[in-house]
Amino acid sequence: MKNYLFKKYYPFIIIILLVISNVFTYCYFSNNKETNIVEEKPINEVALIEDTNLITVDIKGEIKKPGIYELALGSNVADLVKLAGGIKKTGTTANLNLARKLTDQSVIVIKNKNQKNTKTVEEPCVCKDIEISNCNNESSIIEVVKSDKLEGEAKPTITEAKTSNKVSINNASKESLMTLSGIGEAKAVAIINYRNEYGNFTKLEDLTKVSGISEAIFNKIKDNIEL
Repeated sequence: MKNYLFKKYYPFIIIILLVISNVFTYCYFSNNKETNIVEEKPINEVALIEDTNLITVDIKGEIKKPGIYELALGSNVADLVKLAGGIKKTGTTANLNLARKLTDQSVIVIKNKNQKNTKTVEEPCVCKDIEISNCNNESSIIEVVKSDKLEGEAKPTITEAKTSNKVSINNASKESLMTLSGIGEAKAVAIINYRNEYGNFTKLEDLTKVSGISEAIFNKIKDNIEL
């Protein structure tokens, strides 16, 4: 009797076992696939975070290893100089703020300490005897010049008193720069930082190279500035 029942239901038992086996296999591989996805996601996120914490900076001039370097976000000029092997004996960092934090894609130039300053050296001032003919008019001044050829006689000449109210973009302080039309504190600081990084301006038009100084602002203040 038992053998008869077994033979009768044998096909059904095989089918049920196959179904159970397939269900188990499907569940097993599905769980593994979800586990792999969960494990890989944090790795990609970490890599993305690491990339955003790096900046690229170019250093050139009197440096032992000039080139482009990657540094951690928040690094300063001193960190970059150290990474590039330090400055040469002919270099100087007098024009740089070593504590200044670097920004992405910035350029640092190490200058030669033997390079002559491009500023014109003024001749020593020679005091002359003058006689003021009209105190109410500053432009009316009689200059008395003594000449050996005239045997000590006075030679009166009329000259105009030259005064300049222009702001020097190479030497002015932040407060002086802020007296210019359209130049606030942020733009004044940007001008000073540009001078520290690249040296003095060689012509007035170079002021437009400073971030935030447009052609319109330059045209508004060009008559009130000097080198």
